[in-house]
Amino acid sequence: RWRNVYADTLYGDGSNLTNLPSTGGATPVVITANRTAAASDYVFVNASGLTVTLPSSPSAGDSVKIRIIGTNYATIARNSSNIESAAADFYHDLADKCATFTYANSTLGWQVGC
Repeated sequence: RWRNVYADTLYGDGSNLTNLPSTGGATPVVITANRTAAASDYVFVNASGLTVTLPSSPSAGDSVKIRIIGTNYATIARNSSNIESAAADFYHDLADKCATFTYANSTLGWQVGC
């Protein structure tokens, strides 16, 4: 049995991946094309230059986790809600790292954490 296996690149659409970690009810999704996330998604970005759009009309406490696989990068589109109190999209390029976007309110918008 393999434990703590790390990969820089995954091939395919991820439909055959099993036993992905999920905490707090997050739904794992591997993407290779632009996607609009739903609350509770755990998005694995497996291509460069993609846009992950945060949910529209979020409620306080909604969260989306986004993990960059390897040296890929993505733009996190705010979908009309602020990110860290700013009306600007978020650029995520930290290799093999994740960011959790949790919605607070209409002023603060999505707060970025780990």
